Amino acid sequence: MKGVTWFWKANADPWSPSDIEEWVPFTDIVNRQIEQAYQGRQSEVVISAKYKIDLNRLIQVDILDFGKQRPVRRCSKTGDTLAFYRRERFNFAQPIRRSVTDDTLNYGCSFITDCTSDDNRGSKLENVSSQTVKGLINNTMNKDKYKEAHETVEDEDRDDHINTDVLDFTD
Repeated sequence: MKGVTWFWKANADPWSPSDIEEWVPFTDIVNRQIEQAYQGRQSEVVISAKYKIDLNRLIQVDILDFGKQRPVRRCSKTGDTLAFYRRERFNFAQPIRRSVTDDTLNYGCSFITDCTSDDNRGSKLENVSSQTVKGLINNTMNKDKYKEAHETVEDEDRDDHINTDVLDFTD
């Protein structure tokens, strides 16, 4: 009995041939109970107040609703079963203990913080991009690169990326 594990099919629709099969082992106590009945050649075993196992057809049946049935299977604890337990142990979902942005100032970039600030909420993307271009122009003008900045804006206008009507170069 120690070398055998009983599984039940946990899919939402256990009879669907297209779903990927998900088999879940019964608890040790229920597993022992099912295996004793199987070794004793019983046709069925009641495992709880709600379920019984039909050992002839290898199905789990809801005692209160005989229409609710799902397959069960008996497997040796070698090979696939050991791999199953290994997967379960290493794939245990760990809860997230803190936000991924807790240790990052400005969400990693001050530009993102500026764009998501209260001043820009409700702004259209066109306005935000226009404000960005204005900022670039002001920055390059401070470095005596007005011509280069103006050419960049004209190139963008030709590509129809930015509406230059909203740009004010007289600042």
